[in-house]
Amino acid sequence: MYLNSSSAFEIVQGVLDLVMTKIGAKFGADYYLQESSDPLYFPKRGANIVLNKKVIGSIGVVHPEVLEKYEIKYPVTCFETRLEDLFEVFKAKTS
Repeated sequence: MYLNSSSAFEIVQGVLDLVMTKIGAKFGADYYLQESSDPLYFPKRGANIVLNKKVIGSIGVVHPEVLEKYEIKYPVTCFETRLEDLFEVFKAKTS
């Protein structure tokens, strides 16, 4: 999660890319981002994280209405993944 005066999506995506690199996954070949309509995220600013053709999480800029409900005054960008799916890929790549 990243909270600051700007959403800085690219910073959070950079962290996601680093995690994927560490497990041996390559962007475009092993994983990609797919537009999502999840109401947690601002419209057109949220995506599913797809790894080996399976949705394993999401990434995006949190919708202002969500921020307001939690009294957060700055933009937030975050991502979430299921660790089990990441570990599966890592184990397969290192075997």
